[in-house]
Amino acid sequence: MKKILQTITGILVITLVFTSISFAGLVSTLRFDLVTKGYLNVNTSQVEEIQRLPGFDRQTAENIVNFRGVNGNFSAINELLNVMGIDERKLSRTHPYLRFEGNSTLRTDIELRRPVRDTSK
Repeated sequence: MKKILQTITGILVITLVFTSISFAGLVSTLRFDLVTKGYLNVNTSQVEEIQRLPGFDRQTAENIVNFRGVNGNFSAINELLNVMGIDERKLSRTHPYLRFEGNSTLRTDIELRRPVRDTSK
């Protein structure tokens, strides 16, 4: 009986070792992308929502909310260039996600990229 238990234990240990090695190899080849989807209404969004835009930090988001509070709602995309911290480059990257009316639907998803096979071996 003791010999049978030792054999079963040995098989389990070997199985676990090989499973963890192959699993670790699989995990190390996985790659993920953060993908922004949906739209953000810059006239109704708060700082936390605006920060979800690619490249927008808290300070830029606060600048948008403060500018909007002083000057009223935005009506054209180029008006955002008057906000400190927003230049043409940043605006061109986020333009597809911006709206001036309607509900905000902006979200960030994690998408799995296909593993790239190593052809150097």
